Amino acid sequence: MNRPPHWFKKLFQYYKLHLFNTFFKSWQYIFYLDSGITIFSDITPIINEIINNKKNSNSLLAHSDAYPTYEWKLHNQFDKTNNYFSKLNKIYNLNIDYFQTTIMLYDTNIIEENTYNDLYNLMLEYPISITNDQGIIALYFTNIKPYFKQIKINNENTYFYDYLSRNSNNKYIMLKTI
Repeated sequence: MNRPPHWFKKLFQYYKLHLFNTFFKSWQYIFYLDSGITIFSDITPIINEIINNKKNSNSLLAHSDAYPTYEWKLHNQFDKTNNYFSKLNKIYNLNIDYFQTTIMLYDTNIIEENTYNDLYNLMLEYPISITNDQGIIALYFTNIKPYFKQIKINNENTYFYDYLSRNSNNKYIMLKTI
């Protein structure tokens, strides 16, 4: 893989796994946002997606990393140049949509006693995620515990979230990159 050394030596790269520790079951819902996200308006419409929509209660709502074309697949999250990938590809469906871990909204009932340890062990078994925690978390919540659902893109008034603005005329509640 052709990445600069600092990509692999980040001391913080797998901290998001802790979001699925039983500690967080003290709250009913978790809305995780990466640092650096710019919030432009009230986030209530996003929060209401899980609170007011019972079909989302056992879901992890997040934004597809492949939006808007949906051409990227989960296999793009892993380094394919080694034997780890062959094993991973035989066991799991990697030809599916997956999500960014920049924002995640979920009911904590998706957290089980072993969720954090399962994520941690996946990271150790497949140390080839090219976007660090994102590949591992996406693998877990698309294949092992398939809770991922695309968070609503917009309502009649505004777009909820995107990594970057795709149209200067669109109003967003939040963006990762401005």
